[in-house]
Amino acid sequence: MLQTYHPLSSDVLVRDLNLGREPDGEVTANAIDVLGIDGRSTADLARARAISEAETPHLIAFLRDRLPGFQDAALGKYASAVYVRETRHFAGVDRLTATDVWNGQIPDDTIGLSSYPLDLHPVTAADKLAYAPIRHVYGIPFGTLVPRDLANLILASPAISATHIAAGSARVIPTTIEEGEAAGDAAALAAHEHVAFPAIARDSVAIAELRSTLRRDGAILSYRALPITVAAKEPAARG
Repeated sequence: MLQTYHPLSSDVLVRDLNLGREPDGEVTANAIDVLGIDGRSTADLARARAISEAETPHLIAFLRDRLPGFQDAALGKYASAVYVRETRHFAGVDRLTATDVWNGQIPDDTIGLSSYPLDLHPVTAADKLAYAPIRHVYGIPFGTLVPRDLANLILASPAISATHIAAGSARVIPTTIEEGEAAGDAAALAAHEHVAFPAIARDSVAIAELRSTLRRDGAILSYRALPITVAAKEPAARG
């Protein structure tokens, strides 16, 4: 359906609809991608908001005619701010890559597991979906939480050391939460041992102690894929 949608602005793409139905009947929609925006620029963010607000009534009119249940849809309100998926990433002691995610790498300094697909939105109109929406269980290395050249800072956010593509998976909130737990335990370890975070990241004994603390508190740091078995169904009874 959306292949036939023609945006008002050449800076807009609408490739899919991320809809959420609220108990009162409202439907939230995350659908409009604005291209060529620098999320660090207040001027660009203002331009993105203006483009989005101009585009939204046009999209709603399109959906009214084509999407069941939207016949009487009307604009309620806009989000309080433009959603920025990604800006800066720190250069870390380690870096998470798309290959790590896709191949399900679980390194020795893993502080938590993630399995969200490599979910990417277009940055330019020429961007294509390069990865299938498949989940691969992989580990978040502690070294991605540790900036390479800063001794007293640790990260638990979408700004961890990761490539643009890998961040399409690692950016999600459950992964950020487990990063936060690891960061808190690492901060306690650093204070107790009087060491900086980069030193912990490079010390296998310290990493083992950190991982032991995480496991003690319930973190799952390893994964073994179970074989998938399909039970044969009995033929339907006749007569």
